[in-house]
Amino acid sequence: MNKKDPRVIKTLQRISNAVLANLERHPFREITLNMICQDAMINKTTFYKYYRDKYDYLKQYLDSLMGRFCGQLDAAFILASPENVDSSVYQEAFARLLRYLYGYRREYLILWNAEIDRRIYDEMGDSIYNTLLEKILDSHAFDCQPRIQLELYARLFASHTMTLLHWWFQHEEEVTMDDVLRLMTDNMKDGFFKAFKSLPPC
Repeated sequence: MNKKDPRVIKTLQRISNAVLANLERHPFREITLNMICQDAMINKTTFYKYYRDKYDYLKQYLDSLMGRFCGQLDAAFILASPENVDSSVYQEAFARLLRYLYGYRREYLILWNAEIDRRIYDEMGDSIYNTLLEKILDSHAFDCQPRIQLELYARLFASHTMTLLHWWFQHEEEVTMDDVLRLMTDNMKDGFFKAFKSLPPC
């Protein structure tokens, strides 16, 4: 299978759209291959060219979605001070991430609420947590602080980020990306980011 072939790309996208549309209405266990193929306007033979069954499709799709999400994460801001976190370097990085996430908002909202075996919302939060904690531990800038304290900060930041994204996507008609960027920056300048950075130095 040549995944760069425009015809293949179009077919795979139609399958994804069909599954997402069905997930808005049904638990995954109730979605049949007939339902997917009918909505994707393909036959079962075409589906089986790419996937063993609907479970194989869902695993590949979710693994790809999470891989792309993790590839966008950048925890470099943790080395900034609250006073310079609004510099263009960090602001541009935040804006790139927000633009990327906004492009997948429909998929995320569906998957966060879908009745599937994987909890994608939690997986995304865990990915943010792990990326941030790894950056903190690798920097050695916080070596004298207890690990449980560093883990708390990473968990708070991950939870805050996911809550903010969920709120934004649910209210996208009223909330702009600039609003979200300002909230993120203000939190890092005056919220728990500042509190974390204000802990006694080594």
